[in-house]
Amino acid sequence: WLTLLHRGLQALDRLQAAIAAVPEWTGTVPPGRELRALVHRCRELHDAGLAPKATPWIDTLDCLGPLFTSYRHGDFSVNNLLIAEPNIGIIDFDEFGETMMPLHDEVGLALSLPLSQEGVCPLSARECLEVCVTHALGRGTLSVEAVPGLVLHHLLWRIERCRGVATRDRLRATLVRYVGELLANPDALLVTR
Repeated sequence: WLTLLHRGLQALDRLQAAIAAVPEWTGTVPPGRELRALVHRCRELHDAGLAPKATPWIDTLDCLGPLFTSYRHGDFSVNNLLIAEPNIGIIDFDEFGETMMPLHDEVGLALSLPLSQEGVCPLSARECLEVCVTHALGRGTLSVEAVPGLVLHHLLWRIERCRGVATRDRLRATLVRYVGELLANPDALLVTR
């Protein structure tokens, strides 16, 4: 499972390099503003105190200023990988370019292993996130302080994508639970040291 995760990250690195080479697919994104917008849209989490709990992470992302980045796959997950030797192919570009937020695709890959494999994957969401976040931080373009806000953005973005889709109700409930865990204790879901 760890090998699959690392191979998926290598495929993602190749994809992101190819995307970044197309000027029309690059630009800037204000991560704090993007997270703030999702926090205000995610209505069912307002009763859980989402906005005040997310404010420090929004502030941290605001301090980064606009980041130069590129389009993201949007739905980068183990289910959208064609796994063969020696390469991995990537499919399902329906959400391509709908976000430019850093860490989005890495978080998607990390969560897809425990979420989509129906208990077969022995790795926890926390373990998968640790591998994928560590990989992304190794590029040196993000700080560890930005990670909780970027992970929260991914979770809220995915929750919004599930809205009104009955077949995604169970996934949505799990993502809402992850948001609660992240807000209550980031170390329960993330290794942030």
